[in-house]
Amino acid sequence: MAKKRIQNIVAESRFALPVTAVYALLVSMACGLAERNLWIQFAVLAVSSYLMVELNNANAIIRVYSRMVSCSYIVLFLMSGLLVSPVSSVLTQLCFIVFYMFFFHAYQNKSSMGLVFYAFLMIGMASTMSVHVFFLVPLMWILLFTNVLAGNIRTFFASVIGLLFPYWFLASYHIYTGNPEALAAHFSKLAEFGKLFDHTVLTDGRIMVLAMLALFMVVGIVHFHRNSYKDKIRTRMIYEIFSITGIYVMALLALQPNLYSELTGIMVVNTAPLIAHYIVFTNTRLTNVSFFVIVLSILLMTIYGIWMPS
Repeated sequence: MAKKRIQNIVAESRFALPVTAVYALLVSMACGLAERNLWIQFAVLAVSSYLMVELNNANAIIRVYSRMVSCSYIVLFLMSGLLVSPVSSVLTQLCFIVFYMFFFHAYQNKSSMGLVFYAFLMIGMASTMSVHVFFLVPLMWILLFTNVLAGNIRTFFASVIGLLFPYWFLASYHIYTGNPEALAAHFSKLAEFGKLFDHTVLTDGRIMVLAMLALFMVVGIVHFHRNSYKDKIRTRMIYEIFSITGIYVMALLALQPNLYSELTGIMVVNTAPLIAHYIVFTNTRLTNVSFFVIVLSILLMTIYGIWMPS
């Protein structure tokens, strides 16, 4: 029987999530929860953390008892500065979590038009706040056929209707208020591209955040693909979705760093399960050391984000 190290004890502890929740409250207070009126962002963090628990439970993302997916999500959320980001940014990543809940539930069900509709409705709602989320839609269509295995002409059209559904209401509102050109202006942002690889638009802190998220993602992807044979086929498909989507978002952010606020939350959602799987299912002396390095680096980056100017 493999020896349990500190990382495994922490990962499987029933106190991990409560302790992380207290940590989130303390960090939020340090960020100026009341002074800066961050209540909506904090509420979204709380709801999203609960939904990550449900996402894990419903899909057996971690095959043993562990709350590490939610714990990883919380600490990465706080490290990335999402708590002090615009409300639209945190609502976008909340929509993406709900999208995954419906998306994964449609697995191998080619009659799941309702589930696919609701999944893509979430992307449609997210796009009304962050229009560049539309860049992920072609990838999600591909994954619907290749990984969720629920793709056919009916589910495809259900996804299209779901995407457009929020805009039926938005268009009606703009027409009613006499401002129909606002909808055109919203979509015109999709054609606005900044200079490629122009990382001067990011602060040093944000560059370090993206570098750390990318590193955690790569570590998680490499680990999972080396050990994926231990998980069920459905779980492998889900982790492939996390991996492919995470790499895709990482590439978008590398090309267009000006999309940091819109896409970083989605990158956090995909990175959290990957690094959680690494922490829960590795137990060598080296990985135990890496666990402490990961925790320390996240703490230092979070402190840096609190005390250094944005």
